[in-house]
Amino acid sequence: MKKILIVGPASQILGVKIAQELEIDSINTEIKKFPDGENYLRINIEDETIISGKEVIIVQSTGPSVSADQNARLLELFMMIDSVKRMG
Repeated sequence: MKKILIVGPASQILGVKIAQELEIDSINTEIKKFPDGENYLRINIEDETIISGKEVIIVQSTGPSVSADQNARLLELFMMIDSVKRMG
């Protein structure tokens, strides 16, 4: 089964290195936080069928950083998992 790597916002550099080592395609994500506190996560793909029938690997650091705490990183991870499941 073909594999594809989805790189979380907290792991951009690590994700690219893993994709290169595994010789697989990677897809970046972006997260936005609106003034009312709502979060928006986008997986940067044009066509959702790109991941259909592939084994999806998600890379996302969950440790706290200067830009986000641990809870925010975990929420991003859960949002990515949910998005991938919805895509099929």
